[in-house]
Amino acid sequence: MSLFSTKVSEEKDFPNQLDITAAGHLLAGETVFDGFREVTEELGLEISPNSADCLGVFPVQIHLEDFYDNEFTNVFIVKKKLELGTFVLQEEEVSAVYAIPLKKLKELFSDTRKELAI
Repeated sequence: MSLFSTKVSEEKDFPNQLDITAAGHLLAGETVFDGFREVTEELGLEISPNSADCLGVFPVQIHLEDFYDNEFTNVFIVKKKLELGTFVLQEEEVSAVYAIPLKKLKELFSDTRKELAI
């Protein structure tokens, strides 16, 4: 399964939108591995960088009317069994978490599937 989250309606950028599981920005002097704190802050899960496999670094550019976002997204995958009730969502940022079967997600990204109900 792959996890995604929904941002809260009060979020400044892209409220109520589906997002990657946990995300944040690094401060000056921090490493990519310091960013794992976001998983704890947003989902209440302790994930060690040693248990994660890096899928790559992807440049992301979002240009809307008065909004420009240029960033590099480091994407990791963690194989971990989770039970219902495991998550403690950060109410200021995350309103829900959704599990999507990895096979269906791959179909969506490879254009063999056009939509996915979650």
